[in-house]
Formats: sequence, C-alpha cells, structure tokens
Amino acid sequence: MFKLRYAFMLLLLAFVAGCNLVPTPNDNGTTPDDPPVDDIYYSVSFMLDDNELFDTVEVIEKERVALPVPEKDGHEFKGWFYDDTSYFYALENQTQIFSDVTVYAHFVPKQYTLTFNRMDGEFMAPQQIEHGEVLEFLMSPRRLGYLFDGWYKDTQFNQPITVGESIESNLTLYAKWIVDARFNDDVLWYEDAITRMIERVKPSIVNILTSDEDGIPLSTGSGVIYRKEGNTYYVVTNHHVLSGHDSIEILYERYGMLFEITSDKIEFVGSNGFSDVGVIKFTSTESFYTVTFGDSYELRQGQTVFAIGNPLGATFTNSVSQGVISGLTRFLGESYNLGEFNASAIQHDAAINPGNSGGALFNTLGEFIGMNTFRIDRTQSGRQTEGLGFAVASNTIIRVIRDLEEFGEFIRPFFGISSNPIVAACGQDYGVCIIEVIEESSAEILGLQANDIIIGFRNDEMDDYLDIYNFDQLREAILNSRVGQAVQVRYIRGGQVFETDFADLIQAP
Repeated sequence: MFKLRYAFMLLLLAFVAGCNLVPTPNDNGTTPDDPPVDDIYYSVSFMLDDNELFDTVEVIEKERVALPVPEKDGHEFKGWFYDDTSYFYALENQTQIFSDVTVYAHFVPKQYTLTFNRMDGEFMAPQQIEHGEVLEFLMSPRRLGYLFDGWYKDTQFNQPITVGESIESNLTLYAKWIVDARFNDDVLWYEDAITRMIERVKPSIVNILTSDEDGIPLSTGSGVIYRKEGNTYYVVTNHHVLSGHDSIEILYERYGMLFEITSDKIEFVGSNGFSDVGVIKFTSTESFYTVTFGDSYELRQGQTVFAIGNPLGATFTNSVSQGVISGLTRFLGESYNLGEFNASAIQHDAAINPGNSGGALFNTLGEFIGMNTFRIDRTQSGRQTEGLGFAVASNTIIRVIRDLEEFGEFIRPFFGISSNPIVAACGQDYGVCIIEVIEESSAEILGLQANDIIIGFRNDEMDDYLDIYNFDQLREAILNSRVGQAVQVRYIRGGQVFETDFADLIQAP
C-alpha cells in the first residue's frame, strides 16, 4: 500500500511540473517553439552627380548605418542628404534605417586664398578663389618712384603668374618693382601723402553766405563740419561771419560744381565775439566729412600747415594754401582793431584772404588745429606786411563750441590774478609772476600769493600739467577750461616747487 501511494504522488508531481513549464522568449519576441522570422532589410543607395558612388548597402530594419566619407578633388565633403537640391535634410552618421533610401553627397568647391605682398610694407586685401576658377584679373599697384613689373610666385621673381591661370592652392604673390630714376622717392611720397590728405578733408569745408532781413548780402565766409548726428551736421565758423544775419545759406563743392543748402535746413546755434567762434547746424542726406581735432598745445614753430577756405567767395571755393606755424599763443588785444576778439591765436604764413574767415587750418596729418580768423595787412598796421595770418586754436574752439551747443553762449572762466604779461617781475627765467591775487577768486582759494611763480597748469581733463612759460600761455589754458571745472597749478615759492589742491574756476565778472 505504501509503495502504491508513493508512486501515485510522483506521478502527480510530474503532472503539475509539466503544467507549469513555459518556454523562455527569444530576443526578437519569438519562442524556441515558434517558427523562425526573417529579418527585414532595407537598401541605402549613395549617389554623386546622378551616378551611384558606392555599392548599395543592405541594412537590417532599425540597424544603425555607418556612412562612408567620399572624396572629390578640389572639393570639401559636407555630408549625405535626402534631397539633392537644397541639401536641407541631412542623414546623420549612425542613423537607424526604416525604409529604402537614396542619399546624395554634397560637395562645395574648396576656397583658396590669394595673398598679395607688395614688397613695400603696404597692405592689399587678399582675394578668395574657388577651386577650378581661373584668375580673371590682377591688380596693378602704384608705388612712388617705382614702376610695377608684375606679380610672381617667388621672391626671386622666376615664376610669373598670368591672367587665365587656374588656382589650385593657397598662394602668395610678390610684386616686382623697377626703380624709376626720374623721381625722388621721399619727395613723391610726401607729396602723395599731402594730396591724399587734402582730398580726404576738403569735403568738410563749406561756404557760408549771410543776408539781412531785406535779403541784402552781409558777408561770405567759410565753415568747418566737425560733428554729425544722424542727418544733422554741426559747422564751426567765425562769429563775425554770422554777426547780424537774418538768414544763412551754405554752398558746398563736389567735383568742381557747387550745391546749395537752403536757409530752411540751417539753424543758428550760437556765437561769441570774445573768441570769434560761432556754430550753426544743417540737415542733409548728403554725406560730408567731419574733421578730427588736433591738440593745439602740441604745435611747434616751423610746423607745416595748410589753409582751406573760400577766399573772395564761391569763385575760389575750397582753395588750398600752405605755410608754417610762425608763432604760438598770440594775444593781440586792442592794438589791431579786432573788435570784441580777445582770445589767443596761432600765427601762420599760409595765404588767407577775405572769405577764408571760418575756414580750416590743418596739419600734415589732416587734423583740424585752427580756424582762420584774420590777417594783418598794411591797412591795419600802416606798414607793408605780408604773411601775417591768424587762426583760433583748436583747443579754444573745442572749449567754446561745448558751451555754445549746451547753453547757446560762451561762459568765460576767471582765475583771479594780475601779472605783467611781458616783464619777469620776480626775476624768474620763465613762468608767470603773480603781482596780485583777487579776493574770492579761484587763485585765492588755491592759496596762491603775490610773488608766487606759476610754472604749470592743469584741469581735471588733463593727464598732466601743461608747462607754463609766459602769461599768454596761462591765459590760453584758463580760457580753454570751463566755469566750474576743477583746476590746479604748480608754482615756485621761496625757491621751492609746490602743487596746489584742486579748486573750481569761477565765472568772469
């Protein structure tokens, strides 16, 4: 009985175990007992210029494809794309494939750089050439005192290059020059530099004509365009050119022809007789050059200068004359019947005549260093004179136009000392000997005393002291500073050098 029961239990366990056996599925979702499933294949075709580039690749569905990298002479491969026109839809490397697909190779021609070495230190812009493109044009540079003799691929000038040649790589070309014995290189270089400078700055000069309320002409002069805001241009000229005007017109020259800016497009900003500086502005869609101010403190006697203006009016528009700086910081006062004018001026011998008033005085760099204002002739001096022209210094102009633009008038500063402008009253070799300090003046606040010798001046816009050798230099430095601006001086007292603290300049009484 026991053996029978034991045999029955074994049979039952075998049956239960047989009911619980489930085949383990394969990776593809099938079981070992399922019939085999065939892989799904898709084809990837690679095309170049409508011709098959590689053998078609068979790829199992969802398999990631490795893309080949083709080469094409003189071209750069940019990738495979589903479209062969815009090349917008790209097939990325290792992309899964879900259908048959044809992809197209996108190539772009290689860009080669053609560099030009003038062999004289001057720069020429490189030129970009595509692979397979032929050279259609070669520039012929100019060099003073030399004749251009072609471009070469080597510095020994054994391998010339010609128009029509195909460029297959980056290439540097070298200019070959032959000395032109007819010319002196230094003289021609200077002459060329000056003429180029004049061509550049000349469009900043305009002719200014004023008339009274009855339309009767009052004056004709010149003006210098110094600033642009949008289509608005600012012009500096002389106060005496604008004085008494009811209307203003402007003429400007282009290619030998005159063009007009009418009074309705011109606005008077302000002017000042003490400095003989005035400002107007006009609107125009025409493009005008605006000058760069030079530092008149840096001028030296003997320096070459060029006057540009309109002597005798429009007939001689934009005439150019050349001279040198004859003197610096000239204060002529009432001796020469100059009316209100009492500012410092630059003396030069470039020819100026009526109509040059308000015109520019440039240095050789084309910097605006002065505004031609008056000349001394024999009718003023009673004696024969020649080459005595004067221009308001650029630093003074900058100072005055800031006030005219901001306030419509020039607000003159006051320092507060008296001194003998010519005699060294303290027996000093240079500097300004103080005779008296005015009460409640900037000089008194600075702590200056009689017999102090001022040898340096600076305002808070200067990096360092301006050396002061005489009274006129100090007057100019004060005039070129603004009311309310902090200033300090360097001075000698009892044989020792001192420097004051800063104090604000007050307004002239």
